[in-house]
Amino acid sequence: MDKKKKKRVVLPFALKEKIISDLDNGIMTRVEIMTKYDIRSDATLSNFRKQIKKGYRPYRYFAPELKIKYVNEILAGIRTNLEVKELLDLDSLDTVNQWIKKYLSSSEEIEKTEQMRKLKDPVKDAGKELQQARLKILALELLISTAEKELNYPIRKKFGTKQ
Repeated sequence: MDKKKKKRVVLPFALKEKIISDLDNGIMTRVEIMTKYDIRSDATLSNFRKQIKKGYRPYRYFAPELKIKYVNEILAGIRTNLEVKELLDLDSLDTVNQWIKKYLSSSEEIEKTEQMRKLKDPVKDAGKELQQARLKILALELLISTAEKELNYPIRKKFGTKQ
């Protein structure tokens, strides 16, 4: 016999409040509620009660940059998963763990990008140093030329003469 798995249905918060209110006020029994709303376990009702105790929270969006920042802090040992969960007031550690799984490869890509930038920076730095060295040589040559003219004394070495 082939049993089909029923699709999970998310009930609105207001309905969850009504269900728990009916249960607490004795309007309906647990069995009646579970049958009427197709709830499969007592744990679901307990979860409804916990959600109501916490209060309604609309869906919260966290930017990928923020998630990556916290994942990198966790990987660097700056924060723990629990600290991030409490800091952002998340319902579960699973959320943080999912971010880590999702952005772990992203953080590795970011690190590779940063390493590439670091490799490019020495090239830029070397180019700047070369330009500064050329300017310094030009300035020194100009200084020597000016000194030779003013002092009427040859400062530069004459190539081809014997010493």
